Amino acid sequence: MKTVSLPPGLISLVHYIELNKVGWWEKALRQLIVAAIWLSEKNLTAQEVVEYYQKQFKVNLDPNRLGPQLDLLCSANTLIPLPDQRFKISEAALREFEKRLREAEDVEKKSKNNFFEILVQCCPSLDPEETWEKAKNQLILPMIQMMGARTYELLSASKVDLDKDVTFHDYLDKYPPEIQKSLQLAITTFLNPKDVCVRSYILNYLNSFFFLSAGNLKEDTLLTITRLSNIKPTFFIFVDTNFLFSVLGLHENPSNEAALMLQELIKQLSGKVTAKFYVLPSTLDEAKRVLIAYRQNMSQLRLTGNLAEATLDTGLRGIIKKYFEEVKKSNASINADLYFDPYIKDLISIMKTKNVELFNEKTDKYRTDKRVIDDILTQMDFEKSHQRQAAKTYEQWEHDMVLWHFVRDKRPAALESPLEAIFWVVTVDFRFLGFDAYKKSKLHEPVQTCLHPYTLVQMLQFWIPRTAQFEEAMLSSMRLPFLFQEFDPNSERVTIRIIEALGRYENVGDLSKETIAAILMKDALRQKLSVESDISKRIDLVKEALIEEHHKIQGKLKEAIEKTERLEKEAHEKDDAIKRMTEQIETKGKKLTDTERQLEKERVKREGLENRVSQLEENGQIRQEKEFRRRKIAYFAIIWFFLPIVLIGLAGAIIPQYFLRGTRFDYWMPAIGIWSFLLIIWVWTTDRKGSKTQATKDWPLFKAFHRFKRRLFWILGAVLLGVFINALWDIIKTALNLSRF
Repeated sequence: MKTVSLPPGLISLVHYIELNKVGWWEKALRQLIVAAIWLSEKNLTAQEVVEYYQKQFKVNLDPNRLGPQLDLLCSANTLIPLPDQRFKISEAALREFEKRLREAEDVEKKSKNNFFEILVQCCPSLDPEETWEKAKNQLILPMIQMMGARTYELLSASKVDLDKDVTFHDYLDKYPPEIQKSLQLAITTFLNPKDVCVRSYILNYLNSFFFLSAGNLKEDTLLTITRLSNIKPTFFIFVDTNFLFSVLGLHENPSNEAALMLQELIKQLSGKVTAKFYVLPSTLDEAKRVLIAYRQNMSQLRLTGNLAEATLDTGLRGIIKKYFEEVKKSNASINADLYFDPYIKDLISIMKTKNVELFNEKTDKYRTDKRVIDDILTQMDFEKSHQRQAAKTYEQWEHDMVLWHFVRDKRPAALESPLEAIFWVVTVDFRFLGFDAYKKSKLHEPVQTCLHPYTLVQMLQFWIPRTAQFEEAMLSSMRLPFLFQEFDPNSERVTIRIIEALGRYENVGDLSKETIAAILMKDALRQKLSVESDISKRIDLVKEALIEEHHKIQGKLKEAIEKTERLEKEAHEKDDAIKRMTEQIETKGKKLTDTERQLEKERVKREGLENRVSQLEENGQIRQEKEFRRRKIAYFAIIWFFLPIVLIGLAGAIIPQYFLRGTRFDYWMPAIGIWSFLLIIWVWTTDRKGSKTQATKDWPLFKAFHRFKRRLFWILGAVLLGVFINALWDIIKTALNLSRF
C-alpha cells in the first residue's frame, strides 16, 4: 500500500485533534492555573491568572473555560478558595508539587552527568556544559517538536537510529568535520532506550510538548493547513435582538462580556478569517419596538443622578439598569426621549460603528411558512404545558423561528463540516439554543445552527497562533517545571493513539495530502464545537424537555393516523386557524403602525408645549432680573449719590460757621476746603462701592462718573490745595502783623 508522507503541519494537527479528544488542554489549563499561583508567589483570582499569562507569555487564556477547571482543582483539594475570590495552593498539593519538581530536577541532573561522562570519553576536546546546552536546545527539543509522538517509537526500539533524522544531521553540521563522528557516537550512546533516566528525561519533555500541542497551533502550521485544505474560513454571523443590545452596550447583561470578546477576537483574526456580523430587517424592527416601548414607559420619569444611584440598588436589570447607570454617570437628568431617540432613529448607522451590517433581504414569506408556524405553535404549547411564568409571546417566537429557518435555508443542503455552514446564528437565549439542539437531534444534522458566543469564540480561536514566548516557556524545564513531569500511563495511551492516527492517514494511498488536510480541518472544528461546557449543560436542560415533548407529540400523531377522518377535520381547522392568525397578525401590524403614528404626534405636541413653557419661564426670569437691577440702581443712586451730596453740602455750610463764629477769618475758604475734602472721599468710596455690583457698573450715569473720576480727583485736589495755601498765607500774614506791634 502506498504511504503518504505527511507534512509537519498535518502532523501537528493530528496531535492537536487527538490530544483535545481526551481533554489534554483542560489538563494543561489546570497545570497552568497552579503554576501561575506558584510562580507569582501570591494568591490569585481567576482574572489575575488570565492577566498573568497575558503579561508574561503574551497568551490569552479563555476565562470561560477557566471556571470549570478551578472547580475541579478545588474539588480535588489542590486549590483552596478564599473569601476574597482568590485561590491558594493547598499545603498537601504544594508538598506534592515540590516533590515532583525535585524528582524532575533530579532526572535532569542525572541525565546531564551521564552526558558529561560519555562526552569526556568520546569528545574530550569539547566543553561539556556548552555541548550539553547545545544538544538540549538544538537537538533534543527540535527533535521532539519535529517527531512528536513518534519520539515514543524512537525510545521503544532496542537502539536509537538517527541516521535519517534531518534535525540530527543539522545539529552535527554545526561542528567541525573531524569531531562529527565522535559526537554522533556520544549522542547515540547517550540516547540509550534502555537507560531509565534518559528515557524519563526525553519522555518528560514529550509530556510538555503534548501540553503545547493541545493548545493553539503555530503560525506556519495554520498557514500550511489552510493552503493544503484549500478552505477559506468564512463566517456570516446573524445576531438576535439580545446580542445586538450587548454589542451596542444598551443593556446590562452577562452576554456583554461575550460580545466584546467575540468582537475583539474577530479583529485579531483579520486577514486569516472572514467574519461579519449581520442583522435581519425583522431583528432590526424588533429591536426598535423594544426601545420604543422602554422610551414610552420612562418618558414621564424625571430622573436625576441621585435618584438613579439610589434606585440602582433595588435590583434593576437589562435596558432600564443601563439607562439608570448612564444617568448616574452623567450626574444630570437625561430625558428618556434624548437617550433612546438616537438608537430608534439611527440604529443602522450606530450598528455600523460596531461592525454590524444590515442583511437587507426580505423575510416576509417566512411569516406564513408552514414550517415556521408549526415550530412557533410547538414551542408555545411546550411552554404552556410546562407553565413557564415568563413564556415568550407569539411575536417573539416568530422572530426566532424566522431567523432560524432563514439562516438554515442559506446553508448547503448536504453539510458535513462547520466550515461549509458559513451562515450562523449567535444568541444568548438558552431557550432558542435549546430549540436548535432539539431540531439538530430531530433532523440528524451534523452541525448546529445557533451558537452561544462563547462557543463561537472557542471555534474561532483555532486560527489564533500560539506565541513564541509561550512555546519557549512550555518547553523550558527551568521556567515552568510544573509541566516537566512523569510520563504516566495516560500519557502513554494518548501517545499510542496519536501514532495510530498518523499511521492511518499515512497508509491511505488513495487520499492526497490536500484531502487529508481537509478531513483533519473538519475534524478539528467539529471537536471545537463538541467540547463539553457549562453552556451545553444548560442547553441540555431545555433540550431534554423538548425531546420529551416531541415524543408526546409523536404519540398523539399515531393516534391521529388511526383516525383518518379526524385528521382531515383537524387539518381543515388548522388551516382556518392559520388564516385567522394571519389576519390577526396583519390587524395587529396595522394597529401598531397607527399607534406609533399617534404616539409620534403626541410626542411632537408635547415637545411644542414643553418649548412654550420653557420660553415663558425664560421671559419671566428676564423680567425679574431687570426689576432687580432697577431696584439696585435706585438704591445706589439714593444712598451713594444724592444723599451724600446733600450731606456734604450741609457739612460744608454748617461746620465753618460753627467753628469761625466770633473770629475774623473768612467764611467761604474753609467751606470750600471742607467740601473739596469730603467730595474726594465721596468720589473714591462711591467708585469702589459701585464697581462691586454688575448692575451699578452697567448704569450709564455711573459709567460717566467712573470715567471722569481721575479728573474730579485732580480738580478737587487742586481746590483743596489752593484753600490750604490760602489759609497758610493768611496765618503767616497775621503772624507778621502781630510782630510789628
